[in-house]
Amino acid sequence: MRKFFIILTLGWICVPLMAQNYTDSVLTTFYNWSCFSDESDEEPVQLLPWAFTVDTVKEYDEKGNLLSRKLYSMNATEDFMQRDDVLRCEEVWSYDNDNNVLSYYCRNYNTSYGFYKIGSDMKYECTYENGKLATKLNYAYSATDDNWKLNGMTIYNYSNDLLESILLKDPDGSGGWIQSSQTFYTYDNDLLSQEEKKDYNSSTSSWENIKKVIYTYYQNGLLQSSEHYNWQKTSTNGYYDFSYRMAYEYDNNGQVIKETRSEYRNSILTEHQHRIYTYRPNGQILKYAIRQLNYNTNTWETVDSIDYVYNNADDRLYATIDYNFDRTTNCFELYSISYSYYHDTKAPYYFLWIFPDVDINTYEPLGEFSPDEGVYAYNTSLTVEAIPNDGYQFDGWSDGVKDNPRTFLMNRNYCLFAYFVTQTTDLEETKTQIDKPLYDVLGRPAGKDYHGIVIQNGKKYLR
Repeated sequence: MRKFFIILTLGWICVPLMAQNYTDSVLTTFYNWSCFSDESDEEPVQLLPWAFTVDTVKEYDEKGNLLSRKLYSMNATEDFMQRDDVLRCEEVWSYDNDNNVLSYYCRNYNTSYGFYKIGSDMKYECTYENGKLATKLNYAYSATDDNWKLNGMTIYNYSNDLLESILLKDPDGSGGWIQSSQTFYTYDNDLLSQEEKKDYNSSTSSWENIKKVIYTYYQNGLLQSSEHYNWQKTSTNGYYDFSYRMAYEYDNNGQVIKETRSEYRNSILTEHQHRIYTYRPNGQILKYAIRQLNYNTNTWETVDSIDYVYNNADDRLYATIDYNFDRTTNCFELYSISYSYYHDTKAPYYFLWIFPDVDINTYEPLGEFSPDEGVYAYNTSLTVEAIPNDGYQFDGWSDGVKDNPRTFLMNRNYCLFAYFVTQTTDLEETKTQIDKPLYDVLGRPAGKDYHGIVIQNGKKYLR
């Protein structure tokens, strides 16, 4: 049995009511996930122990430009989740008056887990001419000197407002520059028809071919195909050898619905991979799938699939569900899930996690709730009711409160578990479950190292 990560993401966004900076944030909890067959939808899926939680915070300026992205690790207590203020990663941008990026840097700190890492440590500074990117200075971070060191320069050249070439230069170690590589762009009726990359050979003081791409278009100007070639050297000169071909199909709105990658197999150009896109009526992506030709069986197999789930009330992305196909187990495996909760207010925000008791044999919930879990503004007066199934009655909340329904102010995060027992006058003697300890904000029994969460019919329950 293979193990994967499930990602439960709780996010919030603060939308500005006036021209000022604003932030949004996503809280992500990582769990291990076990393999399940795509034919076992009726069976409950169990999560393995909780791993860790991170908080990604973004800040925007009044124009909507992203100013920073910072990643923090989180601590969980019985009552709430709090940031431990250990900055794991940060990205910072600056802009000119025309919203062009002037500078950017990315730094990673305390990255003992790969999930804490945003990208490579890097920095660049840009200049513009006539509104077009002219140069970009690239820096690398030196941990030894605790400083940024210049390690490259990119020069952009234009002709008739079209990008003609990109030249990369490296420091020569003495304050000057040496040419590294250059990419040339050719156009046909203002449409890019070819790009060709060359590397500079300092030993021969000449440019050497590396690769090229040739583009074709439909009559409406949409990209139809791209053919990719790699340069093969010979004793006398060399030639461009075909690598692969990409073909594109579109819907009536001009959105890509299929990308086909073809390669030569036994001297025949053969379709090897399909990337399929489906969309909602409003243009939002609904599903993405990768289908690949199995040369052994000569059949097409879906190797990766991502479903996008939206809130129909406001068309915001609510969940992203990623599946992988494992040939060794011959089943689809849930790779990750991310849930996003948004809250349109500049007031503080708090979360309500709520779980029903379940039958220990069938894992079916013994009741439901009104309202369901979600995110609420600070000091919202919330009334929660546990509604038992027929034949059961409510027997209290995990925090000791017996009132049902109960009302409280959302001035912190709440994680509640409702106990249900069979209907009888002697509750203590007829409980269908053992007494349970308090549960922390992640749904874990307090003081325990392990717990299970059962996912069934799109809902999650503590086991």
